[in-house]
Amino acid sequence: MDKDFTEEMLGIIPFIRRYYNNKYDKVKKIESNITSQQIQVIKELYYNNYKLSQRQIEKKINIRRSSVSSLIKTMIKNNLVEKDINENDARGKMITLTEHGIEIYEEILKESLNIDEEVFRGIEKKEIDIFYKVLGKAKENIIESIGEDIKINIDIKSK
Repeated sequence: MDKDFTEEMLGIIPFIRRYYNNKYDKVKKIESNITSQQIQVIKELYYNNYKLSQRQIEKKINIRRSSVSSLIKTMIKNNLVEKDINENDARGKMITLTEHGIEIYEEILKESLNIDEEVFRGIEKKEIDIFYKVLGKAKENIIESIGEDIKINIDIKSK
């Protein structure tokens, strides 16, 4: 790799992050006090039949038990999730996405599609597929470089 490529990547990544963050401010208008970690929890619940144990959430979003506990308390207070007894483990708790949480995530999905349409406008599907493939390989290289015991919370999916 040459120096120009590295400089370009270091410039474009923060630019893309700022662009997406600005676009997600529309979501903040729907639910003004939602955080990115709360969105991660909602996403995991949404794609896991609206229910996960607290321990599963810890593992999926890679944060400590105490952090998950306070995060869940805040989310309960904001009517995003509910906490129930885990039928499979009396010591554990099941976290369930509320109807309000589902509505919030569906708004996020809708906004994500709008953002993707803007970002990828004029780019052929074949080119987007190659882009995702390259990102996936780069992610694998980064994981290999820093060690597999460190989890990276980036989902790169083939489109």
